[in-house]
Amino acid sequence: MLTAPLRNGKPELRQGLKVHNTYSLLQDSNPGLSASTDCPVINVAASTAFFTKAGPSSPPLSQPPGIRERNAVSFALPSGVRRAIRKAPSYHLVAFLPSCVHFACEAADCPELAVENASLNCSSSDRYHGARCTVSCRTGYVLQIQRDDELIKSQVGPSVTVTCSEGKWNKQVACEPVDCGVPDQHHVYAASFSCLKGTTFGSKCSFQCRHPAQLRGNNSLLTCMEDGLWSFPEALCELMCLAPPPVPNADLQTARCRENKHKVGSFCKYKCKPGYHVPGSSRKSKKRAFKTQCTQDGSWQEGACVPVTCDPPPPKFHGLYQCTNGFQFNSECRIKCEDSDAAQGRGSNIIHCRKDGTWSGSFHVCQEMQGQCSAPDQLNSNLKLQCPEGYAIGSECVTSCLDHNSESIILPVNVSVRDIPHWLNPTRVERVVCTAGLKWYPHPALIHCVKGCEPFMGDNYCDAINNRAFCNYDGGDCCASTVKTKKFWLETIHREPRLPGNLGWGAPPLAKMKAAFPSSKDRVGNG
Repeated sequence: MLTAPLRNGKPELRQGLKVHNTYSLLQDSNPGLSASTDCPVINVAASTAFFTKAGPSSPPLSQPPGIRERNAVSFALPSGVRRAIRKAPSYHLVAFLPSCVHFACEAADCPELAVENASLNCSSSDRYHGARCTVSCRTGYVLQIQRDDELIKSQVGPSVTVTCSEGKWNKQVACEPVDCGVPDQHHVYAASFSCLKGTTFGSKCSFQCRHPAQLRGNNSLLTCMEDGLWSFPEALCELMCLAPPPVPNADLQTARCRENKHKVGSFCKYKCKPGYHVPGSSRKSKKRAFKTQCTQDGSWQEGACVPVTCDPPPPKFHGLYQCTNGFQFNSECRIKCEDSDAAQGRGSNIIHCRKDGTWSGSFHVCQEMQGQCSAPDQLNSNLKLQCPEGYAIGSECVTSCLDHNSESIILPVNVSVRDIPHWLNPTRVERVVCTAGLKWYPHPALIHCVKGCEPFMGDNYCDAINNRAFCNYDGGDCCASTVKTKKFWLETIHREPRLPGNLGWGAPPLAKMKAAFPSSKDRVGNG
């Protein structure tokens, strides 16, 4: 705020520069000039001013005729401008004119623009109001633009233009180094990284190979490049496998495999011990030899040898024999008969499971085992048995369901037909046999009829009726995750299932099944 005094109620036209770097405006005028006159601020002509030396011993300026008593009037300079009068603490500038003072003002300059790691291209060497400069970051650096203490842009284009406005630059610009981030684990496989000096442009990270991988090469350093990517490694971590672990019931056949440091892809051969074979091999030709391979993660493929097993003895002997180790190799099974069998030269009723998966002999019916089974009873209402051979020991009865689209199965005692979980794969039953103990095996009371599998398996569509383990999840077209209720409802012959949802009991069974599960025409995608 500039202040101009009035003398005797009249404006005094006087402009002065005080000693202590402060400014005051004195206005003098003739008696006819009103004290309320507003003076515009414009440039003052040099011819209207004169200078007088002012010092400690200098007398005050004399007043010309017509000067009135001084009072003060005030006005403000617009923002962004400053006084044109230079600081001169030892001089007074005084002008006596019968008109308004013309005061010179000019815009304030901006501070010098300095941005590290950048080049500047300015429209002028001066930093006056409206000046523009283009800031371009050097290679490997990105722009960070800030306005009003808030980051408004980050990692933008290669350059930005800033403008001088009211004594300051309209944007705060910085050039920050590109950050590559911690190297990805796939950049150098089987390695761990150490970046002690950061991950920005020009920084270096070292890597070490994780056990059992070994370093191949001399330079284990990576450099953060200008594009934000790590340099290509000049060394690698070569995965090696240690000596393969022992396999139970197998012998290592490859001598070199007893040492460490095996390259990825190396093979080692094993052979199962007598009485053991490779799992998954056919019953007729049981494989005993297998190979294991060193994999890319430094481990060996798994291998195993399982005991050789013999087929169960004929079902007519079910429940009559006892075995030392089930049906596995070297297991002994026997049926205890009366002494009369041995006296008649029929020998002992003992068999052994041999290493080739066959029994050393066969059971015979003991002399005292006579008679026949009673007619099958306790049958489920939808199951029927046909016994063309009668009910004598060893006779078989064929099972069938009244509904030709259903199949006969055995269910555990604690599972009902209506509550079969989708993951349960019941055993199919085609016949029952009369054992030497005069009992039917399997017991007819455990046999049930369930909906069979529709012939749409393996067609790349998930048929809901086949979406269960019993149908191998539609031959692989479905999977366990596609079963929403995690329970599959199976339709029986004479008793309709309680299907999910509000379907009621009046609709026909087929309509209920279609409502609960999409039909073969309404198929869903693979699970």
